[in-house]
Amino acid sequence: HDQTEAMTLADDIVVLDEARQLFQSKELKHQEIRGYACVVLDPFGKNEIVKQLVDFGSIYPLRYEANCSIVLFSQPLKIIKEVIESEFVFVVTLNLVNHSRMKNVKLGKYKVRYKNKKLHLSDNLSSYVFELEKIRFPVNTMRSSFSFDYEDDTYNFTDIRHQFVLFEMCRYLNGSYKD
Repeated sequence: HDQTEAMTLADDIVVLDEARQLFQSKELKHQEIRGYACVVLDPFGKNEIVKQLVDFGSIYPLRYEANCSIVLFSQPLKIIKEVIESEFVFVVTLNLVNHSRMKNVKLGKYKVRYKNKKLHLSDNLSSYVFELEKIRFPVNTMRSSFSFDYEDDTYNFTDIRHQFVLFEMCRYLNGSYKD
């Protein structure tokens, strides 16, 4: 039972990087994934996933309630380039990650201004500038959290609504994007 629980969409966040292939493919595995995604994303009634296990067939099916977020990235590169060349503003809670205690140290709420491939964070007392091209190991760690290494420190943005956009921008600028 523990082994099958790790393979469910029960309370996970699923990020599909190459979603275009998922939507366009006629392969059976992609058709099956699309079917599960429809059940998971249905806001009405139960979102029960039932999957027959290969070894046991319908005798011991895998059943669980899906309660997850699915993020699909399928935009063309042109849109990423347009976002990178744009300007925008949002608010985050800035944290410094204390590696020895594995905890966030809250630095405060900051207004983030994005312009010219830089994140300018400011509050009434202090400011930070993060160049996107110098951000290393960007990670969407939770539903509203974005972590990254910058110089010798690890930072974490919480209470952020646009973490997936920042993640994709960093990937594109730092060369891990597929053309």
